[in-house]
Formats: sequence, C-alpha cells, structure tokens
Amino acid sequence: MRLFIENPEIKFVYCKSYFFDERRKFRNFSSSKDCTQKKLIQTLLLKNCIGSASVVMVDRICFEKVGFFDEGLVVAEDWDMWLRICRRFKFTSISKPLVKIRSRKGSQSYFGNKNLENELKFLNKVFSDASLRRKWFLRRNAYSYRYYSAAIAYRENGDKRQVRICILKSLYLFPLGFFNKSRLALLIYGFFGKWVFNKLRRIRKYFMRVKRYNNVFQII
Repeated sequence: MRLFIENPEIKFVYCKSYFFDERRKFRNFSSSKDCTQKKLIQTLLLKNCIGSASVVMVDRICFEKVGFFDEGLVVAEDWDMWLRICRRFKFTSISKPLVKIRSRKGSQSYFGNKNLENELKFLNKVFSDASLRRKWFLRRNAYSYRYYSAAIAYRENGDKRQVRICILKSLYLFPLGFFNKSRLALLIYGFFGKWVFNKLRRIRKYFMRVKRYNNVFQII
C-alpha cells in the first residue's frame, strides 16, 4: 500500500513467492523481478512471469480501462490480465517473497500439461492483435515455449512419450531456443531416458570440477 501512496502513478504491483509441496518441502520461488515495461511485456508474451492473483495488487482504474478477466480462458485468465494491464499502466515489483503457494499433485499448478490447450488458446488471442500479428519470430518463440513448459510437466508426471512429442514441437517451432541448456537437457531426457540424462549430468559436473581445480592450480 505504501508504494501506491508514495507513487500515485503506479497502478500495478507484484512480488515474488515461495512454492512448497504437500509435505511442506520448499521447491523453488518465483523468478519475477522488476524490469522495464518493454522487457516485461516481451517476457509475458512467452510466460506468466508474474504469477497468480495472490502476488499482485491492482488499482481499480486498471479494471475500468482494460476490462475484467476473460472468462473464456480456463487457466490463463490471470496471465491475460497482467499483459493487458502492463501494456497500459505503470508498474513496479517487490523483490522480497511475500506469498507462499502450495503445489500438490492434482492441482492445476502441478499438472501444467492439462493447461496446454488453454494456454495455446490464450496465445491465439494475443497474437490476433494487429500490433503483434506480424511479429513472426516472437510468435514462434512463444508457442515453442508453451510446448517446452508442457514437456516439463509431463516429465514430472513420468510420461516420456508426451515429453518427446512436446519437445519436438517446441524444437520445430523455434530451433534457436535449444541453444538453451535446459531445453537441450529435456530433449536428451525425452529420447534417451532418465538414466542417460543423469549420467550425462554427472559427467558434466565432473568436468566442471576439473576445470575449477585447473583454474586454482593456475592461480597458485
């Protein structure tokens, strides 16, 4: 509230959040951070980097100008709303995690693969906008990232067949994205299995340790 009072031009504030599982074990925390309007909008076209409605405070004028949540979107209505607001209003973020979110099996946040169809529907809506229709590069990257995210959810559920299908679609849509080591690792997992994936990861860690030791000896 203090941010709103001290900065009346700001209409939208979001913060980081903790995620924990059914056993109250810490999983990770959201990576949302403060950035420029252009940068945040570009990121929001790829993923919901802000999070759920639990982590935001919104001035009422935002809803009066951009409208309410789109009830036609089953799971991406908050993502759609943040994008609409950030394209029109000034915002800021709080770097400290202030919210705890429970992720359990059977919840929408856990089974992200169930959300793929609706997230693609959301992207269809976004890129039907005249200002984005010709952004071919960005559009293919956004759709590719959706399939990559679905592949991660399928991996958590142990469905290697769907991991392979989604990761191949992601690769086809935006091959440049696979210069990212996380996407490349998921591709290896989908086609060669968990044993090969873990073996390669151990080999990589070994060479990283050797490299560190060599750097230490060079300094000595």
